[in-house]
Amino acid sequence: MRMSVVDEIKARLDIVDVVGSYVQLKKAGRTFKGLCPFHSEKTPSFIVNPERQTWHCFGACGTGGDIFSFTQRAENVDFPGALRLLADRAGVEVTPRTPTAQAEDDARTRQYAVNNAAAQFFNSQLAHSPAAAGARAYLEKRQVDAATCERFGLGYAPDSWDGLLTALTARNYRVDDLAAAGLVVEREGGGYYDRFRGRLIFPIRDERGQTIGFGGRTLGDGLPKYLNSPQTLLFDKGALLYGLDLARETIRRVGTVVVVEGYMDVVSLHQRGFQNVVASLGTALTEAQVSLAARYAPQLVLALDADSAGNAATLRGLQVAARAVATQKRRMPGPGGRLNTVEKRAIELRITVLPAGLDPDDLVKQNPAEWERRVAASKPVPEYYFSALVSDLDLNTSTGKEEAAERLLPVIRDELDSPVEQGHYLQWLARLTRVDERQLTQRFRTLGRRSVDHGASPPPMRPAPRSEEPRARETAPEVKPRQFGLEEVLLGWLIREPSTMGALQSALAERGLVELTTADFTAGDNQALFEALAEGRDVSADATLSGHASAIAEYTARSPSLEGDQLVENAVKVILRMRRGRRQQEVEQLEFLIAEARRDGDIIAAERYELRMKYLSTEVVRLMSALYQTGPR
Repeated sequence: MRMSVVDEIKARLDIVDVVGSYVQLKKAGRTFKGLCPFHSEKTPSFIVNPERQTWHCFGACGTGGDIFSFTQRAENVDFPGALRLLADRAGVEVTPRTPTAQAEDDARTRQYAVNNAAAQFFNSQLAHSPAAAGARAYLEKRQVDAATCERFGLGYAPDSWDGLLTALTARNYRVDDLAAAGLVVEREGGGYYDRFRGRLIFPIRDERGQTIGFGGRTLGDGLPKYLNSPQTLLFDKGALLYGLDLARETIRRVGTVVVVEGYMDVVSLHQRGFQNVVASLGTALTEAQVSLAARYAPQLVLALDADSAGNAATLRGLQVAARAVATQKRRMPGPGGRLNTVEKRAIELRITVLPAGLDPDDLVKQNPAEWERRVAASKPVPEYYFSALVSDLDLNTSTGKEEAAERLLPVIRDELDSPVEQGHYLQWLARLTRVDERQLTQRFRTLGRRSVDHGASPPPMRPAPRSEEPRARETAPEVKPRQFGLEEVLLGWLIREPSTMGALQSALAERGLVELTTADFTAGDNQALFEALAEGRDVSADATLSGHASAIAEYTARSPSLEGDQLVENAVKVILRMRRGRRQQEVEQLEFLIAEARRDGDIIAAERYELRMKYLSTEVVRLMSALYQTGPR
């Protein structure tokens, strides 16, 4: 049987490493355990089994699967998205690379290398060069300690035309790669010179911690005050959030990402314990940045200084950013792990305005509690508009009232999808302008609905490293074709006779059994294939599923052909065996969890696990009984 990309990825990646990029795992006998990343809990009930290469939550989620199903939930992506993320991590090609694509990949690799070398050079200069005394003094004045400097990899670019150029070419880095990475600039008359000179350097890293560009702050009166790398294969200022690599785990834990404007704001806030803060690289918040943030938290708080809070540029930027917040149709896990199509906002956008004359760095130094209070008291964007958009109007005059309605009714229309929310803000506008709410409601109904381009889905997130880049298995086992089992047998029958799906679900219901869902499958590609079959999609037209479907069809073609009632009856038997096997595996894991909880004196956890054990044991008996009550095979 031919080798699949999924099998090769599973052979190269260990589930403990993959899950460990998101969850702090602790060895527990033959398994690993940690706090479930998909719901809030205090006692670890999330188990990773390295022998079976599976995970399972024994808490509120009650779900499990393999590295693909975990990545789908952790990154909020579909199966093809998880496949791309894990293939990239494993170094496996999903499709053969064209010469052009391979050349671009090679160029990216070289840019990563020169950026990393440049970051090391700048960092070493800051730490040891006498010429960097001014930069060190500046950081001391800004109260940035040595540990924070190292954490952010801060550096210093010598005030010379070719300090970096000379250092890196001496280490055999190519000048054209330095130029492609934006580190040096070509002279009109020939030759090159350093882009960053005499500046404090802030390495800019992607969410995986890879250096992809730099920001440099002048230490004198030079202009511009801040200089960033130009657009490159790796660096796109409008699609990045500074500090995300260091903030992402905290953002996930607290559920909120706070966006500020400056590098120093991020550095200062992180040093003082506010580690869910990132910066928009000095630009107005973009759709791409909001979409990136939405991968990590359900809420984004934009911290605005008092000067820019109400100006037109800020409001325009919020309108642009709001397009990324628009309601989108997504496939989301529901009860029992079943994927449902739901309307979901990408992220809630909120605003906090800082005291006049203070930036985040100033405020957190003067009063950390006030920073925390203002973030907690942030306002939803519509509420912010209600103050910012009418600040220049006299609401005691008919002209002011008319203009307020003219400005705010479109906000209610375009920024709010829920009729309840719209009604709330219509009442607010009525109180604000002292105009009859019925008049405003009537006028609101005549506005119609603006057509909004929601744009593309957010780009997939890369797993975060722990102390180092998550490793592939140190000794990758020989990649062998997967041994198909009950899951694949069932899918093979459904591929051969897709019309059986409805009859099968009815047969399960008649026996008092729950319908077949993705939760019945362990392998991520099997879950995706079942979902496609259940929705009546043509799996042969799906590039990510067609190969797997063909392999399964080829495998089951060797078995005798079944049809009609005989096929349904045999399929029910297979489903019962699948469910019984899953329950028995869970019982084995719970036995260990109960013993460990009692050893640690955690009686509450032990009793909860015992209750679950009792239920599962009853389920195994019930499934056995149902299995023997089905018709003859």
